[in-house]
Amino acid sequence: MSGVQSTPLSAAQIQQILQSLVSRITIGLNSPVKLLPGQPLLASLTPLSSLIDASELLNGIINFAWLEKDVLYKDVSALAVPTTDQVANSTGLAGDTLLKNLESDPTAVIKQPFPPSSLSGILPQAAGLLAQLAGTLSLPKLSVSVKVQWILANADGQTLADGTDMISTGLTNPTVSILIPPAFRELRKDTIANPGGDVVCLTAKVSLSVGDEPPLAVTLGPIPVLQLPILVPTIAALFSEPNFGLTQDSAVLLAVPSHSPFASAAPLFAELQKIEGVLDSLRSIASIAGFLLGLNDVIALTEQPRLRFYAGDEIPKFGEIVIKRKPWYDVFGDDQTFDDTVNSLFVFGIPGTRVTFYNDTAYKTTTTNPSSKQGFYEIKLNDQLTLSTTPDPNSPLPDFLVGIPSFPTEAMVQLHPELSNRNAPPPTVPANRIASWEPDQTGDHQWDTDLSSMRFSPLWLETVAGEVKAPTIITELTCGRRKPAPTGTAGKR
Repeated sequence: MSGVQSTPLSAAQIQQILQSLVSRITIGLNSPVKLLPGQPLLASLTPLSSLIDASELLNGIINFAWLEKDVLYKDVSALAVPTTDQVANSTGLAGDTLLKNLESDPTAVIKQPFPPSSLSGILPQAAGLLAQLAGTLSLPKLSVSVKVQWILANADGQTLADGTDMISTGLTNPTVSILIPPAFRELRKDTIANPGGDVVCLTAKVSLSVGDEPPLAVTLGPIPVLQLPILVPTIAALFSEPNFGLTQDSAVLLAVPSHSPFASAAPLFAELQKIEGVLDSLRSIASIAGFLLGLNDVIALTEQPRLRFYAGDEIPKFGEIVIKRKPWYDVFGDDQTFDDTVNSLFVFGIPGTRVTFYNDTAYKTTTTNPSSKQGFYEIKLNDQLTLSTTPDPNSPLPDFLVGIPSFPTEAMVQLHPELSNRNAPPPTVPANRIASWEPDQTGDHQWDTDLSSMRFSPLWLETVAGEVKAPTIITELTCGRRKPAPTGTAGKR
């Protein structure tokens, strides 16, 4: 059998094949449309391969014109294809004169004239018809190379950077896995029912090519996905020991605002431990690592033997919060309370949280009561959100915990006068987190062991109340235009 080499595919034919393939390539989500915090976004291309066999899209053309030219046939009707038994039995080859003659004389085929002389003058001069062909045809294999680039963007269309805004595996593979750091919202009664979240959009840029021909590029998507937030409780912790010390004789007061769903410490700690487990896989992201450091400090309070829990927007008098009851035999003594006993404290919550601490009872300041000279200071958690691993010092990471490890004592001020509250508020960690303050102008002019009341700042509570009254509910997931940001969210990515 002989043949000729097939003609190479033209550029137009290749483009036609690639266009046919495009309609067969799709993106499939292998994870839910609503992602829980710490849950990866999983997606894949279909078909799942970097090489696609497109042989079935080739057009197989067989041309027998050269074989039929000037051939005459008595009967243009096709003969039935012989069965296996008929081929084995020569009597079954009825009508095939050449094969019959071949049985008696192997040279008969060579001697046989064509067309047979007995048919001369009977058949007209007409084009032949090759009406029958039995056999198989194998087409050449055509492989199409597939390259993909996965892109994740926020609802505004801003691309998220790998390693800072997300952690990914397989951005150039047919299958991709992406971990997205969730936004943070305050854990409240209303956010439990309506957590909100951030919409992100997944796109795949696919390139199809054959050989050295120009590739065909196509964009699949975007597919919207909702990343649910981490719900963070708001806590103010006040310690009887410096440096958040936990000893047998120390005590801690935990205070949560009235909109918090917690009425005791046990479920609060259980929720914090759950958050820690969820975010463990995101420790390599700077803001998450910073959050977990603060979270560890809060969870450590479970070891405190004298833990007091208070739920309310304000504590007007620390003297009513008992640390330790007096012995029954101490008839003339007083119960030990938190009044003038706090030596360190911290505030834990989402960025933007504000808590004010007063050296006088009932939140008195010179503004509300000119006779009060004892001073106050308001701690505000920084709400500047950046996920950069090398943040600009002028644009620090957001705060989830701000503390005062120790208050300057009189002895410290004698050595370092700049620590006096006449010149500065108490030093915080991170630094410079006091939003407003007034100096204590009484006694030794020091901040240590002088707290008598506290409250979650009215301005912050007013903001929370507005969010509760007019919540933002995400009813649909849409890419290409920004949906209103959920309330209580700690900034944007």
